[in-house]
Amino acid sequence: MTVLDSTLDVTLFAGFGSRGGPGHSTNVVRAGGGSTERIIRWDGALRQYTLSVGTTDPIQVQAIMEHIIQMRGSAFGFLVQDPGDNSTNSIHTTLTKAPPAETETDQLLPDAGDGTTQTFQLYKTYGVGGPSPITRRITKPIGSTVLAAVNGTPTTAFTVNDQTGEITFTTPPGNLQTIEWGGQFYTPVFYGLEADELLEIVQSAFDNETIAALPLEEVRDTDSVVDIQFRGGSRPAETLTDDATISTLDGTFQDFAPSGAIRTVFMPDPANTPDGVGVLCLTNSGGFSLQVDNKDGNPVQTIGIGETYLFHLAKTEFGAGTWVPQGT
Repeated sequence: MTVLDSTLDVTLFAGFGSRGGPGHSTNVVRAGGGSTERIIRWDGALRQYTLSVGTTDPIQVQAIMEHIIQMRGSAFGFLVQDPGDNSTNSIHTTLTKAPPAETETDQLLPDAGDGTTQTFQLYKTYGVGGPSPITRRITKPIGSTVLAAVNGTPTTAFTVNDQTGEITFTTPPGNLQTIEWGGQFYTPVFYGLEADELLEIVQSAFDNETIAALPLEEVRDTDSVVDIQFRGGSRPAETLTDDATISTLDGTFQDFAPSGAIRTVFMPDPANTPDGVGVLCLTNSGGFSLQVDNKDGNPVQTIGIGETYLFHLAKTEFGAGTWVPQGT
């Protein structure tokens, strides 16, 4: 989706009753014995909002209407600052309470310097220090607010691309030097389908009009919200430069491309494979043979160039089992 360089200040008209925040997609499959399997379908949160505009003066209603027409309903995205999550300092704010000042060391980027690379993508990490932190790619920073530090030392020798969220240093950070940043950012959104089909404006009084609700949904890149585990799901071709271990989190259909001499992939441990995941389909799209072994290194099957094999899990009620190949 095209995101236009247009900002909407939701604090001007969002009233009490406005709601929204991050959402996830998790399928819960209950087996016959009552146990459940959690299937994580997205690799990160997707933010959705419903702004309660309520009764307001016609001037504000006119501004909203013109903006929706300009965005062609849901056709184009635009930028808003989520009052609850628009800063690197991870402090929750409100419509009227500004966030505390950001610092150069608010967020540690996942990539360190190598002495050559000058450009890095900005990220925000949630759950730092916890058991399962997750990063969010920041693609729309507010350039004038961005601060940065290399190896803990603040620097101003950089530029920021506010259309991609990339920071470029004048001098490449040295090998293994940490890169940190702070600043504010926009969330790209689009109007929900309800506003696309009809923006219902009600004449509620002589000098006031009402818009009941205004739905917004975050714009995500096609590679940002993906199905990472689901029945029938797939994993795109991965170039193998070394041996790898297969995870059921990557889907039922998995494609590997060995880049050199024979590579080995290890099947998941049958004892730790979730109930209901009983078939894996592996494809070799590389130029070399692909060796498939059990977790303990015992050979299961060699997949030739261009070949595809199904692997069925023969599992006992006590959890023991083995993967059995079947050519396709």
